[in-house]
Amino acid sequence: MPYQFSKTPFFSSLAFAVVMLQSAWSPANGLDAKAHDDSAQAEPMVTVYPREIKDVLYNPGIGLADFHFGFGHPPSTDQYPRQTVAYFRWSWADLEPEEGRYDFDFVDRIISQAKAKGETLAFRIMTEYKAGSPEWLLQKGVGSVTVGGGVFPDYNSPTFLLYHEKLIKAFGERYAGLPDIDHVDIGSVGCWGEWN
Repeated sequence: MPYQFSKTPFFSSLAFAVVMLQSAWSPANGLDAKAHDDSAQAEPMVTVYPREIKDVLYNPGIGLADFHFGFGHPPSTDQYPRQTVAYFRWSWADLEPEEGRYDFDFVDRIISQAKAKGETLAFRIMTEYKAGSPEWLLQKGVGSVTVGGGVFPDYNSPTFLLYHEKLIKAFGERYAGLPDIDHVDIGSVGCWGEWN
């Protein structure tokens, strides 16, 4: 037997909703446009006349990124416009070669080089790319899988999660709020940190 649909409850609910909405916007509830005056709180209007430029406007953080400073072959400005962000990807193994010893000097040198070029630094720390996760971490019993030459750690391992959190905290304490840092990629999962 086919299901019988009664329209009465639907239309009763619809009518109730209309009445409630209408009463919510009625002048009796203090939402009358004449009674509500924000002019005393409004800031004065400011008119801006931008100066015309004949140059390229380099908008910070938008556009092309200077990826690893061109890997030693910086692109010429006739091929690419100037960038405002230098972008790097590093393996966890490179940045924490020994447990608790972070290579902040290396990162600081890259920040200085980027700053000298008028760029801020964005970076990603990867757990898989050739030797992405530190050997000392894998020796603590973090399981791993080798695929295509890459060693993928067990991302669910409590040991992995503990030390990964320590890594993030250490870098956060060192670089949080630093104006020379554009952003940090959390690229912990998959090849090159691309979640694949």
